[in-house]
Order: sequence, then C-alpha cells, then structure tokens
Amino acid sequence: MSFDDSFFDEPVQTAPPPPVPRRRGSTKVMYFLLTVLAVCVALLGGLAISLQGRIDDLDEKLEVQTLSSATEIVETTTEEEQKPSSAPSSGERGLYDEPDDLEAFIDEVSRSIVTVFCADSNGTGFASDLTGMDEGYKTFIVTNHHVIEDCIDDPASLSVTHGGADEVETKAEIFGWDEENDLALIEVAVELPVLTTATEFAERGQWTMAIGNPGPNDVVLHNATTFGHIIAIEDNYFNYTSALVNPGNSGGPLVNSRGEVIGVNSFGFVDQEIGLWNIAVDTDVLCEVVVDCG
Repeated sequence: MSFDDSFFDEPVQTAPPPPVPRRRGSTKVMYFLLTVLAVCVALLGGLAISLQGRIDDLDEKLEVQTLSSATEIVETTTEEEQKPSSAPSSGERGLYDEPDDLEAFIDEVSRSIVTVFCADSNGTGFASDLTGMDEGYKTFIVTNHHVIEDCIDDPASLSVTHGGADEVETKAEIFGWDEENDLALIEVAVELPVLTTATEFAERGQWTMAIGNPGPNDVVLHNATTFGHIIAIEDNYFNYTSALVNPGNSGGPLVNSRGEVIGVNSFGFVDQEIGLWNIAVDTDVLCEVVVDCG
C-alpha cells in the first residue's frame, strides 16, 4: 500500500476529552447549608427584635416605677413635714454633739454677754429675745435675782457693761424678778445682739456650754466658757449640767449646740455621792412669772 503526500497533509482529528462528571450530592449539601443559614439568620433577627421589644418594655416599666417611687417619696416627705413627729430630727440629734466650729460659736454667743454690777458684787447677764420693755429701753437682760437683789432698794448702784474687755457701760433698770426661781430682768438703753430662747425643753445627754464673767470686780474673766452635758432634768425647768459654773457666772446663759438658751446658770453644789451639780433654770419661767411673752 502506498501513501501520497495528501495523506500526510490532512490534520489528524483527536477525540474530545470526556465530560467531567457532576457531583449531584455536593450541590444538595450546599443548598441544605444555605437553607439552614437563612433559617438561623431569620431566627436571630426575630430573637433580636423580640429582645429589643422586651428591653423597651422593661425600660418603660422601670421608668414608670421610678416615677411612681419618686412620687411616693415626695408624698411621704410632704406628709411627714405636715405631721409633727415624736422621733428626733437630724437637727435634734445634732444637739448631742458640740458645734463644728467651736471658736466661731463662742465668739457669736459672747456678743450677747454682759457684766452686771450691783453694789459691791457682780454677776453675768445676757441679751434676750424677750420683748415688752418700757419706753426708752431697747433690750432685755436676763440674770439671777441674787445678782441684783441688793439693787432693788438701791437702783442707782446698778450698772451693766457690755463689749467684753472693752466694758462699755450702759443705762440699766430692773424690770422685774422671780425670787423663788432666782431670775430677774434688766432693761438697757442700747440695742444688743440677742440670744434666741430654745423652743423645746432640753434632754439628758445633750451638749451644753456655760458662758459668763466670773471673778471679783477687779479681776473679771470675760466670756469664760465651760462645757458639759445635761445630766438630769427636774420639772422641765431645772436643767442639771456637768458644765462648771463659777461664782460670777451666775446669770449667764446655758446654751445648746445651736446657740439657743436652755437655761440661766443659777447655782451649783457638791454632793459627796453624786459629785458636782450645776443648775440652770429654764427661761420659760420668766414668761410665766415676770414678763408676758405673748
């Protein structure tokens, strides 16, 4: 057999490659996974919406509860303010402690303290917020009866000085007295800073300060202070205090930690069993016996 040249010039046709077989199982798996993913996304979205709704509801409930609680607090506070309470307030509890700024406290109270001179003796007095003095006088001075006793029949021998060591003398006159409770009122012609009278009776354990001008005429200790506590109360008017009261302190005020007068220092005595007692008479007695306090 012979072959001519044309036989070699014709291209040789090769067979096409066999088709790649498809993996039908893999496609089904992919569709399944996509379906599961879509379901998960939908569930998560729904859960997120549900949670957001619950959070919004919770916030709304909390806001309502907060407003309700605040309203209850305001209403309760208002009711408590309107009703007198037998329980001590924060201010009353503070009466058991000394003032925060004791130096400023003493300076403030000292402005109302005076020295009362009668004949050859002297004592202490203080400007009071009592009103109703005679014409020409501007301030009531509270003191003890035994301080001015010798001047009742000799009023010209009565004099009052104020201003501490500066000792500015002022016109004074006896207004009235209560010998039984050892209290007296003097009128002075100048206006002095007054001490406020406490509106409530003192209680055992409360902090106290006694202030006065003890010492003889020529050696007066101006605005000397002693500190203590109420140790007993008798008949509401007689306050027993551990604050020392010296001769010359008689007639001075016993004040609480607010600077309010809770008594007039009157006398002290020593008991062998109990010790030193100092007694301050409540100024309410003045309103019942000496002057009409309105």
